[in-house]
Amino acid sequence: MFVFYDKLKGYTENYYEMPKNILNKSGFTLIEIVVVILVSSVMMVGLATTAQTIRQVNARARDVALVNSIAEDKIEEIRSQTFVALVDGEYDFTDELPQTLTENRLAEYEISSPDAGNPAIKQVRVSITYNDFNDPVTYDYTTLIGELGVGQY
Repeated sequence: MFVFYDKLKGYTENYYEMPKNILNKSGFTLIEIVVVILVSSVMMVGLATTAQTIRQVNARARDVALVNSIAEDKIEEIRSQTFVALVDGEYDFTDELPQTLTENRLAEYEISSPDAGNPAIKQVRVSITYNDFNDPVTYDYTTLIGELGVGQY
Protein backbone atom coordinates (compact mmCIF):
# COMPACT_ATOMS: atom_id res chain seq x y z
CA MET A 1 0.00 0.00 0.00
CA PHE A 2 1.24 3.46 -0.94
CA VAL A 3 0.66 6.71 0.77
CA PHE A 4 0.28 9.67 -1.59
CA TYR A 5 -0.46 13.27 -1.01
CA ASP A 6 -3.11 14.90 -3.16
CA LYS A 7 -3.76 18.63 -2.79
CA LEU A 8 -7.53 18.15 -2.97
CA LYS A 9 -7.92 14.94 -0.97
CA GLY A 10 -4.93 15.18 1.32
CA TYR A 11 -3.13 11.95 2.16
CA THR A 12 -4.55 8.80 0.58
CA GLU A 13 -3.66 5.18 1.06
CA ASN A 14 -5.44 3.81 -1.98
CA TYR A 15 -2.72 2.71 -4.37
CA TYR A 16 -5.30 2.25 -7.15
CA GLU A 17 -5.86 5.96 -7.17
CA MET A 18 -2.77 7.45 -8.77
CA PRO A 19 -1.95 11.10 -8.19
CA LYS A 20 -2.55 13.29 -11.26
CA ASN A 21 0.97 14.71 -11.40
CA ILE A 22 2.38 11.24 -12.15
CA LEU A 23 -0.02 10.76 -15.09
CA ASN A 24 0.66 14.21 -16.56
CA LYS A 25 4.36 13.86 -17.26
CA SER A 26 5.95 16.53 -19.42
CA GLY A 27 8.52 15.77 -22.16
CA PHE A 28 8.80 14.53 -25.72
CA THR A 29 7.53 11.25 -27.05
CA LEU A 30 9.63 9.02 -29.26
CA ILE A 31 7.49 9.89 -32.30
CA GLU A 32 8.05 13.61 -31.76
CA ILE A 33 11.80 13.09 -31.57
CA VAL A 34 11.81 10.99 -34.76
CA VAL A 35 9.78 13.67 -36.59
CA VAL A 36 12.21 16.38 -35.46
CA ILE A 37 15.17 14.30 -36.65
CA LEU A 38 13.53 13.72 -40.06
CA VAL A 39 12.66 17.38 -40.54
CA SER A 40 16.18 18.42 -39.48
CA SER A 41 17.69 15.93 -41.95
CA VAL A 42 15.63 17.30 -44.83
CA MET A 43 16.65 20.84 -43.90
CA MET A 44 20.34 19.88 -43.74
CA VAL A 45 20.20 18.28 -47.20
CA GLY A 46 18.56 21.44 -48.54
CA LEU A 47 21.21 23.65 -46.95
CA ALA A 48 24.03 21.49 -48.31
CA THR A 49 22.55 21.64 -51.82
CA THR A 50 22.14 25.40 -51.57
CA ALA A 51 25.73 25.83 -50.39
CA GLN A 52 27.02 23.74 -53.31
CA THR A 53 24.97 25.78 -55.80
CA ILE A 54 26.24 29.04 -54.35
CA ARG A 55 29.82 27.80 -54.63
CA GLN A 56 29.33 26.90 -58.30
CA VAL A 57 27.67 30.22 -59.13
CA ASN A 58 30.51 32.13 -57.44
CA ALA A 59 33.14 30.11 -59.33
CA ARG A 60 31.37 30.74 -62.64
CA ALA A 61 31.08 34.46 -61.97
CA ARG A 62 34.77 34.63 -61.05
CA ASP A 63 35.78 32.76 -64.22
CA VAL A 64 33.60 34.89 -66.52
CA ALA A 65 34.96 38.11 -65.00
CA LEU A 66 38.51 36.78 -65.37
CA VAL A 67 37.97 35.76 -69.01
CA ASN A 68 36.42 39.14 -69.84
CA SER A 69 39.38 40.91 -68.28
CA ILE A 70 41.90 38.74 -70.14
CA ALA A 71 40.15 39.30 -73.48
CA GLU A 72 39.92 43.05 -72.90
CA ASP A 73 43.62 43.23 -71.99
CA LYS A 74 44.60 41.22 -75.09
CA ILE A 75 42.49 43.42 -77.39
CA GLU A 76 44.00 46.57 -75.86
CA GLU A 77 47.47 45.10 -76.28
CA ILE A 78 46.77 44.45 -79.97
CA ARG A 79 45.27 47.94 -80.45
CA SER A 80 48.38 49.51 -78.95
CA GLN A 81 50.51 48.10 -81.78
CA THR A 82 50.93 50.04 -84.97
CA PHE A 83 48.48 49.12 -87.71
CA VAL A 84 51.31 47.93 -89.97
CA ALA A 85 52.40 45.45 -87.28
CA LEU A 86 49.00 43.71 -87.39
CA VAL A 87 49.70 40.70 -89.59
CA ASP A 88 46.84 38.43 -90.60
CA GLY A 89 46.96 35.02 -88.90
CA GLU A 90 46.09 33.02 -85.81
CA TYR A 91 48.08 33.36 -82.61
CA ASP A 92 48.02 31.30 -79.43
CA PHE A 93 48.34 32.90 -75.99
CA THR A 94 47.25 29.98 -73.79
CA ASP A 95 50.43 30.29 -71.72
CA GLU A 96 49.24 33.75 -70.59
CA LEU A 97 46.08 32.35 -68.96
CA PRO A 98 46.15 32.17 -65.15
CA GLN A 99 46.24 28.80 -63.39
CA THR A 100 42.93 29.55 -61.67
CA LEU A 101 41.11 28.64 -64.87
CA THR A 102 40.61 24.88 -65.03
CA GLU A 103 42.63 22.55 -67.22
CA ASN A 104 41.97 22.09 -70.94
CA ARG A 105 42.10 25.82 -71.46
CA LEU A 106 42.86 27.44 -74.77
CA ALA A 107 43.31 31.08 -75.73
CA GLU A 108 43.92 32.36 -79.21
CA TYR A 109 43.34 35.41 -81.32
CA GLU A 110 42.98 35.84 -85.04
CA ILE A 111 43.75 38.94 -87.07
CA SER A 112 42.11 39.17 -90.48
CA SER A 113 41.11 41.65 -93.15
CA PRO A 114 37.32 41.35 -93.38
CA ASP A 115 36.96 43.62 -96.40
CA ALA A 116 39.42 42.94 -99.20
CA GLY A 117 38.42 46.24 -100.81
CA ASN A 118 39.37 48.20 -97.70
CA PRO A 119 42.81 47.20 -96.39
CA ALA A 120 42.66 49.91 -93.72
CA ILE A 121 40.47 47.74 -91.46
CA LYS A 122 41.52 44.70 -89.47
CA GLN A 123 39.23 42.38 -87.58
CA VAL A 124 40.48 40.85 -84.32
CA ARG A 125 38.72 37.82 -82.85
CA VAL A 126 39.77 36.68 -79.37
CA SER A 127 38.61 33.22 -78.29
CA ILE A 128 39.06 31.74 -74.81
CA THR A 129 37.97 28.19 -73.91
CA TYR A 130 38.08 26.49 -70.52
CA ASN A 131 36.21 23.80 -68.58
CA ASP A 132 33.36 24.98 -66.39
CA PHE A 133 32.57 22.06 -64.06
CA ASN A 134 33.53 19.56 -66.82
CA ASP A 135 31.61 21.43 -69.53
CA PRO A 136 33.74 23.23 -72.13
CA VAL A 137 32.83 26.91 -72.41
CA THR A 138 34.06 29.23 -75.16
CA TYR A 139 33.87 33.01 -75.15
CA ASP A 140 34.49 34.85 -78.43
CA TYR A 141 35.16 38.57 -78.68
CA THR A 142 35.40 40.43 -81.99
CA THR A 143 36.49 43.98 -82.68
CA LEU A 144 37.58 46.09 -85.63
CA ILE A 145 40.73 48.16 -85.75
CA GLY A 146 41.11 50.94 -88.29
CA GLU A 147 44.34 52.32 -89.70
CA LEU A 148 43.46 55.78 -88.39
CA GLY A 149 42.15 54.50 -85.06
CA VAL A 150 38.97 53.06 -83.69
CA GLY A 151 35.93 54.17 -85.66
CA GLN A 152 37.91 56.58 -87.87
CA TYR A 153 37.71 55.40 -91.48
